[in-house]
Amino acid sequence: MSTIVFRVLLIKYLSLFKHYYYAAYIRLKRLTLKRLVNLAKIEYAFFKKKTIVNGYPYEIVIEPTNICQLKCPLCFTGTGSAGREKGFMGLAAFQKMIDTLGPYAFHVYLHLWGESFLHRDLNRFIQYSHNANLSTTVSSNLSFQLEERRAKDIIRSGLDVLVVGLDGVTAEVYNRYRVGGNFDQVIVNIKLFARLKKELGSKTPYIKWHFIVTRQNSHQVEAAKELSKELGTDSIVFASVFLRDPIDNATKEKWLPVDKHLGNQKVFDKPNELIGGCWWLWRGVVVNWDGAISPCCTIADKTTDFALFDQDFKRVWNNPHYQAARQLFTGDKRASGLKTVCHDCGVVRYSQ
Repeated sequence: MSTIVFRVLLIKYLSLFKHYYYAAYIRLKRLTLKRLVNLAKIEYAFFKKKTIVNGYPYEIVIEPTNICQLKCPLCFTGTGSAGREKGFMGLAAFQKMIDTLGPYAFHVYLHLWGESFLHRDLNRFIQYSHNANLSTTVSSNLSFQLEERRAKDIIRSGLDVLVVGLDGVTAEVYNRYRVGGNFDQVIVNIKLFARLKKELGSKTPYIKWHFIVTRQNSHQVEAAKELSKELGTDSIVFASVFLRDPIDNATKEKWLPVDKHLGNQKVFDKPNELIGGCWWLWRGVVVNWDGAISPCCTIADKTTDFALFDQDFKRVWNNPHYQAARQLFTGDKRASGLKTVCHDCGVVRYSQ
């Protein structure tokens, strides 16, 4: 391993430690007896690999919209291959979800396959979650003109974490992945949030720069660390590029970093052996803008949905799809008779 790669990895893991420390902190602040009891139920079910779960997910992903102005080449939305109609979640539908799951959950992620800032009610989504004593995260490309008034509304709404997708320190490198993005505008908006936080005397949102490391930008990692200090971000996280199987050699050649320590190519080469367990099937739920529930955040096609959101959530949470998916990780070789998208998932399979 070269000295440069070692330094990059050191930066990466120190940044991750800071991020996870803060993530734990904002969740513990929301601890109640009901949430603690629910947490115990979920963890018991997970470690015992129960297919029927007597509890509610404590991590929630709710998608305000699946519309995005960028054309990122490794994203379902960017390539137009998401397999779901475009739209915006209604405020009333969102409130119903928070009313149902909020008393048991710690955190809600208000993003999935779209640019959440395109939703005119985003600050109301955040505020409603905040009032339900939930910590919140919004991930954005910030590649759009942002009025100072709206930025203030977002800060005042109580947003805990703002994740900014910025994969480069120059416009030329940034646009190799963020196709259609405006590098200079992203920089302006990051500085705007950092300045307004100080002016409003707010410690939040915690601004996290999310840098996806690819072959196109790996040479800019150290420069990004320095730029993050200038911009006033609270942390920078260097994430591995996520490639979905099947992967052709041309895609690997273009996007995977040359040094394997910086990549994520270990996931996809031997698709026949399951490893460990997918904790998301027990601990988290993903709700698309149309109310459809996906088993996790790595898939987008509506044909893979597990259910539609229902106030009788326990019925949905333990329906045949969820039970069949969880059974994959129980060690029980008996087939449930129902095959889900989880049965072909490359993310949880072993490779060298």
